[in-house]
Amino acid sequence: MDKARERKQRNRWLSKPALAAYGVVGLGLLSYASVSFGGAGYGVSRNTVIISTVEQGKLDVRVHGNGVLRPASESWEASRVAGHIETIHARAGTVVKAGDPIAQLSNPELLQAADQLRSEIDAQIAERTALVEKLGSELLDHRIVLLKTRGDLEAASFQFDRETRLIQSHGELISALDYNRSKVNVRQLQESAKLEGSRIANFQKKVQAELSAKDAQIARLRQQLDRAEVDVAALQVRAPISGIIQESALTAGQQVAVGQNLARIIDPASLYAELHIPELQARDLALGQRASIDTRNGLVDGLVTRIDPAVTSGIVKVDVKLTSAPPKGARPDLSIEGSVATDSIASTRFVRRPAFVRAGQSAYVYRLVGDDRAERVKVDFGPSSASHVAIARGLNVKDRIITSDTTPWGDPERVALKGQ
Repeated sequence: MDKARERKQRNRWLSKPALAAYGVVGLGLLSYASVSFGGAGYGVSRNTVIISTVEQGKLDVRVHGNGVLRPASESWEASRVAGHIETIHARAGTVVKAGDPIAQLSNPELLQAADQLRSEIDAQIAERTALVEKLGSELLDHRIVLLKTRGDLEAASFQFDRETRLIQSHGELISALDYNRSKVNVRQLQESAKLEGSRIANFQKKVQAELSAKDAQIARLRQQLDRAEVDVAALQVRAPISGIIQESALTAGQQVAVGQNLARIIDPASLYAELHIPELQARDLALGQRASIDTRNGLVDGLVTRIDPAVTSGIVKVDVKLTSAPPKGARPDLSIEGSVATDSIASTRFVRRPAFVRAGQSAYVYRLVGDDRAERVKVDFGPSSASHVAIARGLNVKDRIITSDTTPWGDPERVALKGQ
């Protein structure tokens, strides 16, 4: 009996009269909420939203993008010879001037090769000196022979002339045999003198050829020594430009190969901005347009100097030359934000750009109706500036809209603003 009574009591809460009463109370609460919220379907605190007013006036159209600072002047110093690092003079972050030492390499084979070439050059020079003396002695012998032949020719010619005059003046005092012998002797000595002269001329050419060959051999060795000395000098790694060492991973005792990068040196005074502009915004970009770069430690003015003709992963790279001094702390590879002024509209309606709204697109925003309600309206947006966006249609001057992020609300048609 007790269990039956208890079950009956519980069923009273679920009886039809009770359910009807619950419905009446629920409708009452909904009506109260509707009245309290002024007919809106969603309530938010007024202190959590940003409200902006539509204005009329001049609007500078700008495109925006992220990017990094890049050095216009930089150089990778690569090893021109193989060796191991003996001493490190400067590491990453060190300020250097052109020619300052960065590291000292060691390669005994290069030093030995240079010393060997010096020894070979000294030996070849000594050989050339001995060759000059030898050839000079031989040339002197040839000249002595020529001189003796010319002396004999002169004596034979004198005798032949005297015999000729005697025959002409006194008849046959000298036999024809002796006279003809003198005549032949003169001809032979003349021919001998001529041949000796030719021999000396040829020998002089031989001397010149042998000395030229020896000089060429010495010159070739000197060229090899010059290259070897350049390699030895390359063991001292020096800064190619003035600046700051941006990257260097050198360690003492490290073995390096020819062509291996040793240090990256940049000129911090030659920074420029590389902006990454979305391709849909890049169509109005042009060289010479003014830009503003935000380093997160200050703003820097600039001019567009290069626009990448290709699109990479949906972005266009734009180089901006900084026309004012960058703020303290600006350095290569620093993340930045920037905007480029592409146009200026003399008079238009504009408002502070709502969150997630893009220029040239349509979006729904919440427009205030009175002070405590906002309704969802569709707005066509035009070009934008750094912080504002033009309105093509959907809003009028002095309209107020919520420009903070409303995505967490869902998509209610009306919103109630609670609080002050």
